Amino acid sequence: ATTCTDCEIGTYSAAAARTCTNCGAGYYTATIATATACTACPVGTYLAADATTASAHDELSDCTLCAAGKYSTLTAKTVDTDCTDCVPGKYLIDAAVSAAAHDDISDCTLCAVGTWSAASAATCTPCEFGKFYGSTGGTACATCAAGYYAAMTGASACTACPAGTYLTANTMTAADHDALTDCLICGVGKYSVATAKMDDVCTNCDAGKYNSDAGVSSAAHDAAADCASCVAGTSSSVGATTCNSCVIGTYSAAAASTCTLCEVGKFYGSTGGTACATCAAGYYAATTGASVCTACPAGTYLTANTMTAADHDALTDCLICGVGKYSVATAKMD
Repeated sequence: ATTCTDCEIGTYSAAAARTCTNCGAGYYTATIATATACTACPVGTYLAADATTASAHDELSDCTLCAAGKYSTLTAKTVDTDCTDCVPGKYLIDAAVSAAAHDDISDCTLCAVGTWSAASAATCTPCEFGKFYGSTGGTACATCAAGYYAAMTGASACTACPAGTYLTANTMTAADHDALTDCLICGVGKYSVATAKMDDVCTNCDAGKYNSDAGVSSAAHDAAADCASCVAGTSSSVGATTCNSCVIGTYSAAAASTCTLCEVGKFYGSTGGTACATCAAGYYAATTGASVCTACPAGTYLTANTMTAADHDALTDCLICGVGKYSVATAKMD
């Protein structure tokens, strides 16, 4: 030949070459008649086409950018798997827009608190309801612990169950920690002043008090003051839901844990006693807990002037009629 033919773009030749050679995978050339070697695809890209057609290697844009979630620090890469995945807990959001966004490991950004990612992530995923992640670079969100819940996605911390409620350690799936309603209200007769309670260890109301709210409102169980005092004439044991009326022959003041037996010489004849009464003239009560007083027998009397309990606490308080006198009636008062 008297003249040399220019190599077309996408091909190259050495000096004195008889033919032009197509660029191989990972390479391209965009100039005519000047290339003695092809140019490597830059970092952050790859060119997977084989060397069968020059048009697949004739411009920079033939080098494909690494996909979102991936990067490459080497030139002349030939397949997409040559791009390296961002590690779990990081993401690379650029969707093949700029090679500079895929050319270094630093292009992978840590996931924010409350989010997580698997490998090669384009974005981070917010933690689901009932889960959290408290630092950057999350690889998996954790279920809230007993006593806590997360009622929104993307939580960086769980919320403590309020006072008056609890959330047990036996419920460890996210669905058991995804709403305030998962925090169970203390039962009747109980309260709790602490937050984040993990077991049904609500405190019993003291004896002499009660709480009748049947799990309607946590505000009715979040303080000791939610336990109301029993009124006089009633009593309660610990953890009571209501107060019980004192039985006949007994009485109580307010906030009583037990009802007290009427002392000897006194009685109370109905339920709900607040104070026992001294037996009337002509009557006595020789035992505690009397609901009625006993009449002095015929032939005796007990005067109205003796109105202390000590004067009505035994049969001997009934005085025998004097010499030359008798009485056929009982309960004589003088």
